[in-house]
Amino acid sequence: MKARTFALILIALGFVVYLIAAYLFLFRATELDLSQQIKPTVFAGFGSFLAGAVGTLFSLAGVLLLIQNLHEQDRNFTRRQIEDRFFNLVRIHRENSDQISIGKRTGKRVYITLWREFHSAYITLHRISGHLNLDGRKLVNVAYLAFYFGVSGRSGNILRKRLEGELDEQKINLVIDTLKRHSIAIASVKSMREMGHENETDHDSAEEKLFPYKLFEGHQSRLGHYFRNLFQTVTYINKQSPSILTYQEKYEYIKHLRAQISTHEQVFLLLNSLSDLGKAWELGEQVTNLNDRLITKYNLITNIPDEFVPIISMRKHFPLVSYESDTEIANERVALEKKYS
Repeated sequence: MKARTFALILIALGFVVYLIAAYLFLFRATELDLSQQIKPTVFAGFGSFLAGAVGTLFSLAGVLLLIQNLHEQDRNFTRRQIEDRFFNLVRIHRENSDQISIGKRTGKRVYITLWREFHSAYITLHRISGHLNLDGRKLVNVAYLAFYFGVSGRSGNILRKRLEGELDEQKINLVIDTLKRHSIAIASVKSMREMGHENETDHDSAEEKLFPYKLFEGHQSRLGHYFRNLFQTVTYINKQSPSILTYQEKYEYIKHLRAQISTHEQVFLLLNSLSDLGKAWELGEQVTNLNDRLITKYNLITNIPDEFVPIISMRKHFPLVSYESDTEIANERVALEKKYS
């Protein structure tokens, strides 16, 4: 029972005791007759009784209200600290998003280009998926890791180690060599076009125009700190005690963060969460607590239209997310939200 509620009960009890005492004093301890002389001893006894009984109840209620008030002040101070740090993290996230660049492109437009590169990697690997014995989420994971780390130099070595648990050495070589050949082919088309030997309506030329840089060189330096800060921001709010922030209050904070994220950024959050790099968002085996399944809990990919990412079935992997395109909230989602804290 909250201190404020208990204090109100004590105050009410004090009034009840006062009324009972007044009744007994007026109608039992003395006769109600204004013509008679007042007896000081009777009034003194009545006053002592009120001071001892009712006064004690009121004093205790006052102490409880003071404690409750101090607790509220401490809670509000903590909430202000949380809010200040949260908005600072949001500011950093916004700066990370705005400052990302590739070639002459900067800001949120870069994510469109990056999505096209990932899609190119996925389609290229999908053509040999029979040799890789990969499909679905596993193919998405391999394509994303290749896109993220790159296939050349040190990044290529990191990619090899990352893929060791997914593919054998022969298949890893096939993945890297296939993507390298595709990158070289696009670069060759670009070179030929610059020399005036290539028709601009050619399919490869059209694809090259989407990539004003060499493909599959990796984007760890661009996306690594972006996702680390985004994950830190969401988990910072999520880990707060329910006594400080309720689930609905947490949701409103994350909703504000989500409003800063473009649709293509949400797509990359989806890709990251489906890959080995983003297991902590929700799908990793280590995520056993319902309240730590962040994608679903805060509807982090709600703004992605159903057909926006045709190579991935969002609803298969995240069936309980309340998507923006849904006409009504599913009963399962309503029941789930009652379990969140």
